[in-house]
Amino acid sequence: YLKLLAIILLYIVNIANVTAKSCDKEPDEKVGFSQAILSCKQGITEFDVGSADYVSGNIQLSVLYRKSGDLGSAREILVQLLTVLPESMQRESILIQRQLGATLFYEHNYEEAFEAFNHALQTAKNLSDDNLIAISYSDLAGIYQLFGDFETSSKLLLKSYDIHKANNNDVARAIVLTNLGNIY
Repeated sequence: YLKLLAIILLYIVNIANVTAKSCDKEPDEKVGFSQAILSCKQGITEFDVGSADYVSGNIQLSVLYRKSGDLGSAREILVQLLTVLPESMQRESILIQRQLGATLFYEHNYEEAFEAFNHALQTAKNLSDDNLIAISYSDLAGIYQLFGDFETSSKLLLKSYDIHKANNNDVARAIVLTNLGNIY
């Protein structure tokens, strides 16, 4: 379970690459989570609601909250962000849904996590974005694996693998193979 969660989150972090100028400080020994969160919140106030920087900053703020252990605040930010997201920002919607799915997964709210991941998949299909479709298949595979449906999980991962192979995405293929290895 913990390996699965770590792999899903590693995949989300590596693929998303979403940071705002105001939220690029990672908490370390000098700057704790509280300071990083405060700095990020302050920076976000400088952006117009619905702008790319506003969306990016809020996603990063949510990640900071999740890393700090405050899953409720992380979820709340993402849900609120979805209500103000312009219709034109479909790729960002996918990122938000995936982050929401990961947060819900951490909260052990697997049915809602499945819904968020599935929403991301459907949006990626509407955009015909092969990379985001493949990533979403992997997200959903994690939920099926958790519930012991290894057949469905492996089928989704193989779909993801095929897409990443066609796109020559070696890093993503390696992550999918690691997930398949965990199932087998």
